[in-house]
Amino acid sequence: MKTSTMRVTETVRDEVTRMSQLCGDQPAVLLERAWNEYLINHREQFAADLEAAAQLVRNGSTDDLVAFVQDAHHTVVIDENDLGGPADERTVRLFEKAAASLAETRSSGRLVER
Repeated sequence: MKTSTMRVTETVRDEVTRMSQLCGDQPAVLLERAWNEYLINHREQFAADLEAAAQLVRNGSTDDLVAFVQDAHHTVVIDENDLGGPADERTVRLFEKAAASLAETRSSGRLVER
């Protein structure tokens, strides 16, 4: 399979590397699986957002459409019980950061949970 290089922040690189070590995979494999899972798990949300954007194009203002489009999806949920190995301080901080991000997304009303 053809591959390419993608730039991410050092923080993301370090977190993906750490999680991939805990899972026993290469970072690229973990990212590919996470991306595929994200697409599958958010398919309905993407469809609903496209329909909402279409409604704004038909009936809303440009400002409303811009505000809606700028509201990005950014939630990824990882069950720490699915990971092998002991949780070190860096891993605990990573899960705390993820939990805070999820709570923020839920409180903003953007996350549609099934």
